Amino acid sequence: MLELKDYLKKLEDSLVYKGWKADNKDSFLYIFFRIMGGNDNNEDEGWEIGFFDRKKDSSTSFIVNSEVKISAEDSKIFKHKDEDVNDFDIDKVKIGPEQALSIIEKIRNDKFKNEVPSKKIVILQKIDVILWNITYITNNFNTLNFKIDAISGDVIEDTLKPALSFRE
Repeated sequence: MLELKDYLKKLEDSLVYKGWKADNKDSFLYIFFRIMGGNDNNEDEGWEIGFFDRKKDSSTSFIVNSEVKISAEDSKIFKHKDEDVNDFDIDKVKIGPEQALSIIEKIRNDKFKNEVPSKKIVILQKIDVILWNITYITNNFNTLNFKIDAISGDVIEDTLKPALSFRE
């Protein structure tokens, strides 16, 4: 699988991105996003890479795989009104997605062995630190969320909640 930096470089080298960036100079990288099947850690469907513009309070995301295309432009993102969106430097990321998923699998096997993932939502973002924010949707209809420091590999948080608790 390509490294995240390779996906970002492929995006930045594309005509689609260059044309968009010329009109969106204030936008900055804020997220890598991917949905994976339960046990298919090695599928290479690419990444969705998002950029945020504070002036517009909106994001634009690109899908980067065999080709590059805009997946959503000038979209509102889910955040609290006063919450800030943070940029990050991809060069500071030391823990890749495979390493983060490996760390998570050890925790899942120890603490949550009955929670088998059917889908994995994998996000790289900066909240207070650059982190992997990974959520498993499990066969038991639960959400198992992990936050892993993308520089040190330390586990910041792991939580298990019923999926239906998000309806409230």
